[in-house]
Amino acid sequence: MDEIEFRKRVDSDPDNIDQELLNAAASNPELQAIIDRSRHLNSKLHSLAQATTAPESLKARLLEIPEQEDGQARPPRRAVFFQYYAAAACLLLAVAVGLLMSGEQGPTAGEIAFGEQVIEHLYHEAAELDAINAGNLQRSFGMPAINQVMANSGSRFGSGEIFSTMPVRYANPCLVANPYNSSHLIVQTEQGAINILTIDNSPVSQEFSIGDERFSGIIIPMNGGNLIIVGEKNQNLDGYRNSFENQLEWII
Repeated sequence: MDEIEFRKRVDSDPDNIDQELLNAAASNPELQAIIDRSRHLNSKLHSLAQATTAPESLKARLLEIPEQEDGQARPPRRAVFFQYYAAAACLLLAVAVGLLMSGEQGPTAGEIAFGEQVIEHLYHEAAELDAINAGNLQRSFGMPAINQVMANSGSRFGSGEIFSTMPVRYANPCLVANPYNSSHLIVQTEQGAINILTIDNSPVSQEFSIGDERFSGIIIPMNGGNLIIVGEKNQNLDGYRNSFENQLEWII
């Protein structure tokens, strides 16, 4: 089981972590730290949910809503009150969760938005990804072309050895998070296409996972910016992550 899958299973229900995950964490301090952080965050969220209420002044204003307006029937005033009061409470809870997420227990709201930008960008390259996965895109880029693209984000790969078994099928300077510079490679592996992106924005505060119903990946902070590795949901990225992280150099 790779770390991304471990995180997903832990975060899906921190209060009921199955024995397989507990056994894996028993001999791995990093995995145990993931469980501890997830449980701590979940506890905070429960506390926020219980403590969050809409302000009393809102109640008075909502109850002033007239029963009807301009001759048209309106829902009963009490029903309108409960609808808006509940919505207000939910909004306050969402703000509280955002503030909690901006602390040390997880990525900040800005970092989460950054991750969403990365995933959104991948859909702009969906045609290339699908062609690589189908075996219909067979071109390969050499190291001079690869590092020319990587230079756009102030980075390079010190050795081309990692690409001997993972040919680069796509290499392009991209605009992922304006105004920062980005470089995007897509390599072909036995598991399918994997995206390697480097962006010269400020390193995120901590490594964290990103993904949606199709993609799954990780953002890794480095000295000169961020390294991002994203594949399809069924791909194990652990081995590739070490190779790219160890070979990547920042030349900013």
